[in-house]
Amino acid sequence: MKTSAIRKIALILALCLLLPVTGCTQSNQGKYESAQKLLSEGKYDQAIAAFSQIEDYENSSKYIMYIKAIQLAEKGEYELGVASLQTLGDFKDSALMARYYTARACGDRWDFEAAAEIYKNIITFRDCAERYAAIQEKLQLLKDKRFEDIRSIGGKLVCVRQNGKYGAVDKTGSLIVPCEYNDIGYFREGLASVKKNGKYGFIDTAGKLVIACEYGYVQPFSEGLASVKKNGKYGFINTAGTLVVPCEYDSIDYFSEGLAKVKKNEKWGIIDVTGRLVVPCEYDNKYDISFFEGLAKAEKDGKWGFIDTTGRLVIPCEYDAADYFSEGLAKVKKNEKCGFINTAGTLVIPCEYDAADYFSEGFAHVKKNGKYGFIDTTGKLVVPCEYDDARYFSEGLAPVEKNGKWGFIDTNGKLVIPCEYDYTDYFNVEGFMIVYKEGKVGFINATGRLVIPCEYDNASYFSEGFAPVEKNGKWGFIDTNGRLVIPCEYEYGDIDTCDGNILCLKNGYLYVLDATGKLLFP
Repeated sequence: MKTSAIRKIALILALCLLLPVTGCTQSNQGKYESAQKLLSEGKYDQAIAAFSQIEDYENSSKYIMYIKAIQLAEKGEYELGVASLQTLGDFKDSALMARYYTARACGDRWDFEAAAEIYKNIITFRDCAERYAAIQEKLQLLKDKRFEDIRSIGGKLVCVRQNGKYGAVDKTGSLIVPCEYNDIGYFREGLASVKKNGKYGFIDTAGKLVIACEYGYVQPFSEGLASVKKNGKYGFINTAGTLVVPCEYDSIDYFSEGLAKVKKNEKWGIIDVTGRLVVPCEYDNKYDISFFEGLAKAEKDGKWGFIDTTGRLVIPCEYDAADYFSEGLAKVKKNEKCGFINTAGTLVIPCEYDAADYFSEGFAHVKKNGKYGFIDTTGKLVVPCEYDDARYFSEGLAPVEKNGKWGFIDTNGKLVIPCEYDYTDYFNVEGFMIVYKEGKVGFINATGRLVIPCEYDNASYFSEGFAPVEKNGKWGFIDTNGRLVIPCEYEYGDIDTCDGNILCLKNGYLYVLDATGKLLFP
């Protein structure tokens, strides 16, 4: 239900060609939500970093396993990735992801019919519709006995194999890249890796070799740079093929927001796009070197402190655990108790709580003697520790649990919404929160008023003024007044955030409707 706008557009194009086809402490909850956001954006390493800080919170450990399984599969380690996903059972979409990567593995080993069958059965999942369409194109091309096998590589080109060598054709079947390579990768930022005589280089979308095959290993381009391996060491080249970061590191990660993690002599640091070592390679932790409020956690000899953006250790590594800074404070742990430090490293809230979360809207929920309450930034206990569970404040309200039911308190600690819901979600940008009661789903607004009764079997958040809702196994759409503007008669539904139109699937056909329910396509 949460397909990106780009993927939605691709889904439309593919199906047009194909038709008919078809918490814990407040701090932890905030990090948990941030980690999920990073995951949804495909920032896997950062998501692992965030989840790693709260492995004992809800299902964070499973999320780490889930992401690492995806990373394995995306690297082509399909067997390991699928096996890892299968161990997670029904967690999130693990079962679907396992089938998805099984299909990709089938495609990569040229078993296109098996791949097509899997994609067809999960056609609305991720980019399965476009992959299914691509497989159909491949099967059609395979009828041309010029080629032994084919696969999509993006860039409007299809990789082909002839006499054991790889090249590429366009969709007319014209040979654009001669069949002279041992392998061809996917296009990223207009370039695709190619392998010849055991060495890697890059071609452009016209099939021209623009970076010579001289590297032992390469990764796709990201933010204009690609990691390369030469003589057993790693560095970075730009799209012109210039080595901008010398090959001197034992391991490196992708660039993200202008920074990349690097490893040397078993220690991790950070470089910028010029290759300058921003953080020296002297820390043990790979995944936690991410800056919040100008500071990043750093681990050394099993203890945690903080560095600034110049790499200077400004808060000594003396804590058993540490969290990211939020609203000028960071949770730290010492002797199994949690407290908070400020950006100067001063312990402003003593380590006396069994658990704590980061600050949001001036409050953090804490745990003491098995119960949760809230403190303010001075450390004052403003909500007594009397709840079984609690989450962070959003829109002036915080979910709290008592006797197995959830309600909401305001910033004064007053229970403004009784504890009567089986479960609650969080407010999205349009000011609505999903609530669950007696197996049904509804919505409350930022005042806590139940604006849409709990009468649906499932629902997703509002976007562009509409929310998908499910009833009796079929999906429709409601507006912010709860009016059912699109009847619940579709197998699938989503919002195109580019133009606000509604995308639906029914009996394997794609339908595009406007906000009034008027059919726009076909």
